[in-house]
Amino acid sequence: GASSADFDDVFTTTYKRYLLLGTSVNPSTTAYIAIRTANVGGSYDSGASDYSWVADGAGHGGQIIRDLDFADSYIAIGGNSASTQPTSSALYSNGFEIYIDDPMDSNGRIMMRWNHCANGAGEFGIIHGAGARLDTAQQDSIQVLATTGNISGHFVLYGVVDS
Repeated sequence: GASSADFDDVFTTTYKRYLLLGTSVNPSTTAYIAIRTANVGGSYDSGASDYSWVADGAGHGGQIIRDLDFADSYIAIGGNSASTQPTSSALYSNGFEIYIDDPMDSNGRIMMRWNHCANGAGEFGIIHGAGARLDTAQQDSIQVLATTGNISGHFVLYGVVDS
């Protein structure tokens, strides 16, 4: 029931990849589930054209979900069309896995890719996507939030070891 789930100052050069898992994720109002990042030593970036993302999947009843935004204030992991907007009910929990590639690399944009199981108004879908923070600075923090209201759920972040 917080405004966001923040993982502050967690990305280091120890790992090249991270995995963020969300289970039983629910917004307090009908809202999209979003991701933001922060530069090393900075605050979470929410500028109107700071993120780019695409989402694609299938919804309940055979509906096709295709959505994108190349200049957004967040990454919408389920897209931002009304059909993928989670509703605020314990009956409609959402889950996701997000892979974050080398957030401490300052030679390129930080890429993410995900699988998101969305469940809104009794309809469900699986949405795959990719997105980036449109900045080449090192990122050390990540935030999960609902685009309006609060968000609840269980969130875990793992560093993935290269072998």
